[in-house]
Order: sequence, then structure tokens, then C-alpha cells
Amino acid sequence: MFAAQAVTVLLLAHTHELMPALAAVSVILLCCGGGFGTMPSFNAECFGTKFMGLNYGLILSAWGFAGLIGPILIARAKDLTGSFSGMLPLIAIVLSASVILPYLTKKPARHSSAAATSARPSTLPVPFPRTVPVRNFIKP
Repeated sequence: MFAAQAVTVLLLAHTHELMPALAAVSVILLCCGGGFGTMPSFNAECFGTKFMGLNYGLILSAWGFAGLIGPILIARAKDLTGSFSGMLPLIAIVLSASVILPYLTKKPARHSSAAATSARPSTLPVPFPRTVPVRNFIKP
């Protein structure tokens, strides 16, 4: 998704027509929505489900912080240069770094087998439930 956004942002920097610009913004927003759909599962796969709520809360807080600070920085750049298009290649570079970063980082190591089983309960084998004989409590 970040790669698609990076390419789209670079194309958006050189777009001067309304319809291609709307198409580019639509692709960018669809990728942002895709992030909301895939980030919880990526978070659980990488860090386990024990602290998934806390981790995802931190991710959403960072996303919200970027949603507040990003427009302020972009508006400041427009005030200084007179155009938004100068910031778009920088945004594409940051998105490209977001594509590369997961390949450079390692999955966090588990400290012990007990910690691994408590951190990822979804991977534990589920035993078959015991069958309880049904008794007829109604007297004929």
C-alpha cells in the first residue's frame, strides 16, 4: 500500500488536471483505509495478541498525531514556497522508506516458551470438548 501511495504521490506532484488529481487522491485515501483494515492483523502477527489493544492504540495515536501535524507542515511549506507540489516528493520518499523498513526490522524474539504461549494464545491447539452424555430428566 505504501508503494502504491508513493507512486501516486509522485504522479500527483505533476498533475494539473482535476480528474487525474481526484483519481490520485482516491487511490491515496483507499490505501489509508486499507491500512486501517490490515494494521490490526499485522500488529498481532508481529507482536502477539497479548498487548494488541495497547499496541494498536499507540499506532492510531501516532496516525492521529500525523493527521494533525502533517497539514500544518504542508500549509507552512505552501506559505513559504507558494505551492504544495514541493512537499509531495518528500512525502513519497517517506512512504518509500515505509516500504523498506519492515524488511530491515526483525520480528521481536520471544523470551521463553511460557511467554510465547501467553503472548499468542490464538496459536495454541484447541482440545476437542468432552462430550457429556445427555440424560433424560423428564419422567415418562
